[in-house]
Amino acid sequence: MAVLERAAREERGGNTRYTESFWRMRDHDTVSEDFDERLAGNAGGHFDPEFVKDAGRPYEDWPRPLRAFGFTDPELIRVWGDDAGPALRWLEGFGVRWDFLPTYFPYQSTTRIAPVGGGLALVEALAAEAERRGASIFYETAARGLVRDDEGEIVGVEAVKRGRPCRFMGRVVLASGGFEGNPEMLARYLGPKAQWTRPVAKGGYYNRGEGVAMGLAAGAAPAGEYGAFHAQPVDPRSGAIEPVVLHYGYGVLVNREGERFTDEAAGPVDAGYERVARAVLEQPQGLAWAVFDAALDDAPHWRGAGGRGPGPLGRRRVGRRWGGPPSSTRRRSRPRSAPTTPPARRTYRPSARTGRTASPRGAWRRRRATGRGRC
Repeated sequence: MAVLERAAREERGGNTRYTESFWRMRDHDTVSEDFDERLAGNAGGHFDPEFVKDAGRPYEDWPRPLRAFGFTDPELIRVWGDDAGPALRWLEGFGVRWDFLPTYFPYQSTTRIAPVGGGLALVEALAAEAERRGASIFYETAARGLVRDDEGEIVGVEAVKRGRPCRFMGRVVLASGGFEGNPEMLARYLGPKAQWTRPVAKGGYYNRGEGVAMGLAAGAAPAGEYGAFHAQPVDPRSGAIEPVVLHYGYGVLVNREGERFTDEAAGPVDAGYERVARAVLEQPQGLAWAVFDAALDDAPHWRGAGGRGPGPLGRRRVGRRWGGPPSSTRRRSRPRSAPTTPPARRTYRPSARTGRTASPRGAWRRRRATGRGRC
């Protein structure tokens, strides 16, 4: 078996290498209670009611257009939820340990389990097992196209290894990421606002969409939401691995015109950060400022969710704390992308979970009642 990896060995694994890899699980065998609901609720659009009716039939009876329709496939959600526990146990067989570790969410709606060591632990365990079983991993090698025989059957891939063309023959499995590292594809599918996006984790830059393009060229049906992506607010000034900004619920968000544009704390941050991130993208240059008053220091966990923090472009004191103008205006992109939200202050440091709870909306109202934090 040959595995083609665009990155060098020390950067192998794409986004997985850089993520904490939180799984929405109640325990080692069962997904969280809101798993199906949250996934299905993420699908956008207004669907033909006849298609909705057809989706309740057995999968083999679905009309062909429905199978490639741009909605969240309920059958796929069911299989994903049913197989999450067995997949976790399978990974344990390679030495991966799991635990309910602290997260960077200042408050959250569900339980999450993660591999000890994050996504890097998954990459290292699986790569070692693949090599132990005889797989050859070709680093700095990118597949560019499928090879077909005279009868049209796929028999290999064309690739480039360190700038030199090469060919790998045999059965082909496309297991690549998305296209968040490809500005041309981002602009094609997301439109002009793509210029305000960037991968959250550095591994995303290696995802350039060849796998998607090869599948479509081979006749695979396009499915899903090509004009959308997983989004998180990030600090555009930060070079940290994942400079997410998730403490905005303790204050207000304003755009470049100083206008508030969303309800920052309509629910737990882990259930609403994508909605907020997309709202940020709709603002001029995809930017927002998180504005707080001094009572932010009373909120639990906020230091672990605050992006880059103070510095030349960090906080200023004007009766409150807020993020200064960023040096760049980008956010994160499809499958892992996000609008930028400059933070109030301080460097990102994951904090230990204390078990305390807080109501950010209530805290903000109390602060306003004292005459502080008006915007």
